[in-house]
Amino acid sequence: MIWSIVWPAYTSAPAVLRAQGIKLSFYYPIAVGGPIDGEPSVWTVGNYDNAVNRVDTKSGKLITYRLPEHSVDLRRMGSDADGNLWVAGQDSNKLFKVDYKTGQFTEHLVPTPNVGPYGVDVDRRTGLVWVSEREGDALGSFNPKTGEFAEYPLPSYGLAARRVFVDPVNLRMFPLKPAD
Repeated sequence: MIWSIVWPAYTSAPAVLRAQGIKLSFYYPIAVGGPIDGEPSVWTVGNYDNAVNRVDTKSGKLITYRLPEHSVDLRRMGSDADGNLWVAGQDSNKLFKVDYKTGQFTEHLVPTPNVGPYGVDVDRRTGLVWVSEREGDALGSFNPKTGEFAEYPLPSYGLAARRVFVDPVNLRMFPLKPAD
C-alpha cells in the first residue's frame, strides 16, 4: 500500500491518496503533513482550521482533532520515536505535541517572540525536536525531557527557512527560501 499527499486538479486543497492494488482513495480536508505514527496512521494538518487529521491506514477512517485556541496556523509536522506528532504553530509561536493514541495536544511556547515556527523534524536518536523559525531566521531545538529550547541564528538575514530535516547520520539540513 502506498500513501501520498496529492493536489487533485479539480479541488482547491491537497488530499491524502491511498493506492492499494488498483483502488485509489482520497481523504479530505488536507493541507500539509504526512508523518506516520505508532499505529501506523498517516497524519495531516489543516493549516487555518487549527486541526490535525488522522487517517487510519487499516480502516481508512478520517479522525480530526481540533485545538481549542484560534489563529494557530498549524504547519509542518514530524513524528518522534514513540509515534507522537510534533506540529509547528506559525501564528501562535508554539510547538505542539500530539499524543497519537488520544489526540491530546501539549503546547510549548517558542522563547523568541514572533519567529513563525514552520517546519518540524525529530531526531529519533536524541529525542530533540528541531523547528525552523521562518520569520526569525533561525533554527531551534526543543528537548522534551527538560523543556528547554535552544535557538541558532542562520548565517544571513531574510533566508526564511520553511523546513528542517534530520538525516540518518544526524546532520541538520534545511532547504531555504530566498528572500523576495
